Amino acid sequence: PYHALPILILTYIYSKKRYLKKQYKDSSFTKLKIDNALENNIIPKVLVNLNDENYILKNLSFKDKKGINNIDTVLINKIGAFIIYIKNDRGVITGNLEDSKWKLNLNGKVKKIQNPIFLAKKQRDRFKEYLKDNGYDINIIPIIYYNNKEIEVNLKYNVNEVAIFNESGNENLIEYIKSYKSKNNISVEEILDIILKIKAK
Repeated sequence: PYHALPILILTYIYSKKRYLKKQYKDSSFTKLKIDNALENNIIPKVLVNLNDENYILKNLSFKDKKGINNIDTVLINKIGAFIIYIKNDRGVITGNLEDSKWKLNLNGKVKKIQNPIFLAKKQRDRFKEYLKDNGYDINIIPIIYYNNKEIEVNLKYNVNEVAIFNESGNENLIEYIKSYKSKNNISVEEILDIILKIKAK
């Protein structure tokens, strides 16, 4: 009798894990290394170099109290969720961190563009609130990724709030994700459960 409770708990955990993995597979989400179609379409493409403990959601849309929000790429692992905001600007960017607009100089032509840090942090806050409303309070790490090598960002920013990469810094992006530390890691079961809840909305 004294051993019955631990056995029941382990049986429940094992059964839940099998159920979640089946639901995960049936929902067309598979691990990054296995899903060749996903590998061909994912941005940043360098994410395919991560191991299969990382899960990808592409073009994620979710509805909260403020309306519909879209995130280009979400990578979920034991640390939490890395939300990646994709930009295609080319040229030299200058400005101040607090400015709502930055200057983009491409071959001598200057135009104003929105400060993507504001947008990335807004996505972070809304996604975090959305997950909390669904029972999960996890780390949300925003990343801005320029999908080319022809971009130069000349300004100082706090990497603890948002990180910025481009194709030239792909190795740095992977290292940033791998080296990110968290005091409260999440389990595989929780990762799959989060994905299923997002998928179901």
